[in-house]
Amino acid sequence: GHLYVLSADQESGRVGEQQRVDMGDFPHDVLQAEWMPDSDRIVFEAAEGAGQKALYWVSRQGGAPTRFHEWRSDQVHSGVSVSPDGAWVAYIGPGAGGFFQVFRVPFGGGPAEQVTLDESQKTQPSFAPVGDRVAYTVFTYLARFYRIGD
Repeated sequence: GHLYVLSADQESGRVGEQQRVDMGDFPHDVLQAEWMPDSDRIVFEAAEGAGQKALYWVSRQGGAPTRFHEWRSDQVHSGVSVSPDGAWVAYIGPGAGGFFQVFRVPFGGGPAEQVTLDESQKTQPSFAPVGDRVAYTVFTYLARFYRIGD
């Protein structure tokens, strides 16, 4: 998998050229990345195989990524978010009731905490700028069956 960064001038809107973060021979698919507040490290979600996901961080300058959390999930692009103080990383994982829930784990590792408990499917968590809330998207699986002809 590969990870890229690019510069963006906030006043002019100009975007610089993308630069690949050299992670050596990192063997997994990088799904989503988020900056740490220090702007020197990047947290990312990786798919390590069928139903296996993990959180890693890597220096902006590159190097071997550090794995700090893993979980099982079939949801592919579920998203991650870093708290403004860099203490927590939110991600989506399956809860005990079979619904995708918001979890948070300390940056660098430790036990995960389930943040939501309701019976809805969630994706794309996002910490508020002051870190006191997490927004997320809820979606519904809807299957319709039609009979055509007699």
